[in-house]
Amino acid sequence: MPLTIVLLLLVIFPLPLSAATLAVLYPKTEPVYQEVFDQIITGIQTAHPEPVLHYPLDTEFNKADLLEKLKRDQAEMVISLGRSGLTLVPELRKTYPVVAGALPLTPALNISGVSLIEEPASLFRQLQQLSPATKRVVTVFSPGNRWLMRRAMEAAQQFNLELIPIEVTNLTEAVTRYRQILPRLNNQTDAIWLPVDRISVNEQALLPLLLQSCWKLKLLVFSSRPSHVKRGILFSIYPDSRASGIRMTEMVKQLNNTGEQPGIELSNSNLVAVNLLTAEHLGYSFDETLKQSFYVTVPVKEN
Repeated sequence: MPLTIVLLLLVIFPLPLSAATLAVLYPKTEPVYQEVFDQIITGIQTAHPEPVLHYPLDTEFNKADLLEKLKRDQAEMVISLGRSGLTLVPELRKTYPVVAGALPLTPALNISGVSLIEEPASLFRQLQQLSPATKRVVTVFSPGNRWLMRRAMEAAQQFNLELIPIEVTNLTEAVTRYRQILPRLNNQTDAIWLPVDRISVNEQALLPLLLQSCWKLKLLVFSSRPSHVKRGILFSIYPDSRASGIRMTEMVKQLNNTGEQPGIELSNSNLVAVNLLTAEHLGYSFDETLKQSFYVTVPVKEN
């Protein structure tokens, strides 16, 4: 075949570009937590059908050895999952496009990835479905969550909710503000949102007292932490691990192709967890169709 025809065919039907080699760093962990990482990796492999390099990390791992192994294995893009590899991200970024996940990432970290923190809009959407009468949401937060409150204010407007964010700087102030707020709330139209916040939602000192008070007052409480459903809050939302894996892969490919950092994206899931005992206590009655849509219920649904 003449060379000119070969060149013409290559212009019309170019050879496919080889996909960049993707490496995934994730911690070695207990089986109950490993399932989450397995689901994320399933999502990654769905979005990147080519071989994926796996690097399970011990709690204490040799950073120099890992960097050398990535170089030797000819990795071209990196996804870092969990806390183990997070400290290595600044070093990795010198050589590779990197995104992170499986952590409650915030914009303050100045990295790209998918956070475990749920979009306020997802929580407010679910709130309206479970409690259409709710018109006002009160939340107590510390300065580190100002960025989240800005997003929440915009989301609240979409759902015609009044959001009242109350900033505190320490645990004592958080307790004081809750004591002032709770007696003034209307349990028919008001709700409390617990964000991911170590100060305003202190797990040991504040949360038990808050839940006890809200139970007595029959106040609706929802949380950004799914683990709180077992402790008595009405609902939360689990991150969609597989979808997060797909999205992280799209982000690292975008970064590899354009060099532009996509930033932090919050989880946007519909995997709802509901405490049915709390719902009954609050006087809510959900039809079977709605109950079937719940991802997790407390007590756990019998098969």
